[in-house]
Amino acid sequence: MEIRDMQKKANELIKKIDEKTGCSHYKETTFLHLVEEIGETSRQIINPKIKRNSLNKENLKKELANCILFLSKLASDYELDLDEAVNSNINELKRRYDINDSRNLQKRKTYLKKTRMLKKPKRKKLVKKENTNKKHKKNR
Repeated sequence: MEIRDMQKKANELIKKIDEKTGCSHYKETTFLHLVEEIGETSRQIINPKIKRNSLNKENLKKELANCILFLSKLASDYELDLDEAVNSNINELKRRYDINDSRNLQKRKTYLKKTRMLKKPKRKKLVKKENTNKKHKKNR
């Protein structure tokens, strides 16, 4: 499914839900629902880290899909074409990081090394420390 088609389906679905429930998703309420879904997504990701729950991939997938639905609806509310926006951003990132041409990427790395913007990790020098413990010196 193309992003444009998904955006259209999400918009139509939320309109039908609004008709059934008698509520309206205005731009602001759609944004609030998006933030709520992002919060629920973050809970799915963070809980395993704080050992509250194990990661439930099905719940994570559901929450991410909800984020996409409300994001699509919000884009439609502002008459934005997500398909165009995503493709434009992908092309911009490829251009910025020279993704399509490995020679340009190598030139960039060489430039960064020369200007010391890309530094090699330095090895730590081991320095022998003198024992300053007085008891140890007396026992010698």
